[in-house]
Amino acid sequence: MSPTLKSFGLLTVALFMAAGCATAPSSTAERSELLDDARQTIATVKRNDPSIQRFFSSSAGYAVFPNIAKGGLVLGGAYGRGVLFENGRFTSYCDVSQGTVGFQIGGQAYSELIFFENQNTLNDFKSGAMSFAAQATAVAVTAGAAANMNYANGVAIFVTDQRGLMAEASVGGQKFSVIPTSDSTFAGDPNMNREPQQGDAVYGYANDQDPGWRADSEYSRLYNANQSRTLQGEVISISEFVPAQGAKNGRQLTIRASDGQTRIVHLGPIDFLDRNDNVRIRQGDWLSIKGASATFEGREVFLAREITTQDDRRLELRDSDGRTRWN
Repeated sequence: MSPTLKSFGLLTVALFMAAGCATAPSSTAERSELLDDARQTIATVKRNDPSIQRFFSSSAGYAVFPNIAKGGLVLGGAYGRGVLFENGRFTSYCDVSQGTVGFQIGGQAYSELIFFENQNTLNDFKSGAMSFAAQATAVAVTAGAAANMNYANGVAIFVTDQRGLMAEASVGGQKFSVIPTSDSTFAGDPNMNREPQQGDAVYGYANDQDPGWRADSEYSRLYNANQSRTLQGEVISISEFVPAQGAKNGRQLTIRASDGQTRIVHLGPIDFLDRNDNVRIRQGDWLSIKGASATFEGREVFLAREITTQDDRRLELRDSDGRTRWN
């Protein structure tokens, strides 16, 4: 599916609102598509406003709704499905519904991101207890907009549309429901917590074809096995990065190393990491990381080869020669 937002007519929105859509898509293909759209939305907003990275890095979690369809002033309703990330990891499906629509949107479709300042606010969202008051507003994603944005009542809300012309939007009256991927509904779903297979393509690329993650890419060649060393430290934050234009997102850690220095650690493509459940990295974890330093986009990063947790769980990302495990 194209990463651009799909347009919906008024009749489509009416059917959505009348039918009371299920929180999660019904088929495996639809669930993969929703997750893909969410991650492409994340990549787009980071590209349009790099200052939004601080919310990805510091929040307890964030919900991404790639495509909310609003029915205009006559219909007065909106609906969209999304996904929830905690510590940078996809954990739940969610949806949003709204009974009234602001003048500035009309019948357009748009994307929405909600960042949760702390665990209590995130828990309210997950329990279905969260709804937005009538006066709640969202800030449009434009260059530098997030730099001046602060949390209000424990949340920070951003919106963007396909054309990038969206003004500040009213999100008053929005209500949410959440269903975790651990729900028995998804038992046996190959997208959920399975072992990675060579050629997996959650983002429309197989890993051996992706312009950032394939073995012969410029990014992959940054790893120098002759400079391997071990870095130890505490995880300060978990966020995402893009290794090359057109590539799918990867996961990175900000580590406070044992020498007191703060370092950025690159792990690997998110789809590979999400399907390796033996190691779930969280903020505050103490890790021992084997890898090598490299220069990426003008700054030093540490490319991880193997991660070991305090309870001796291990995640291998590269072999001793630097060959990646996701290809």
